[in-house]
Amino acid sequence: IDRLVMRTIDLMLVLPDLLLMIVLGAFFGPSISNIIIVLSLLSWAAPARIVRSRLISLKQEQRVTAAYSYGAGFWHLTRYHFLPELLPLLMVSNIKLVGKTIVAEASLSFLGLGDPTAKSWGIILNHAINFSGIYFTPYWRWWVLSPLVALTVLIAAIAVLSRDIEKIINTKI
Repeated sequence: IDRLVMRTIDLMLVLPDLLLMIVLGAFFGPSISNIIIVLSLLSWAAPARIVRSRLISLKQEQRVTAAYSYGAGFWHLTRYHFLPELLPLLMVSNIKLVGKTIVAEASLSFLGLGDPTAKSWGIILNHAINFSGIYFTPYWRWWVLSPLVALTVLIAAIAVLSRDIEKIINTKI
């Protein structure tokens, strides 16, 4: 089973995300719930690989093998040995994944695969570009640049936040 899961993870990491998102988004149709399903289907592989590699190294540590040899069961090992080590890793990897997910959602919404009634950076940018008569106004660049700058600032803030949380967690470990 481990081999099958790893080959599936490798396949998910090798395939281009945006292309798969467009294909799956077109298959499921434009709605916010379908975007959530598509993004969930395509964003589990990287955290799963991180957890698997850390879990393999944890299983070989002396404290875990000692607890197992003294009769500790699966739930005891999971609760007291695995989860305290894995939760910080998952937290950092999922915070890093938030920025990627925001960009992916904005891309899908910009391409018309999102919910047209929802407020999204991609929909705002799409409306700014397709606004009738926008090229005849002197301020048309600001209509387009405003959502792009806001999205860039948001992604940069998430990257700084994830870096700082990773530093805090690494100093505690």
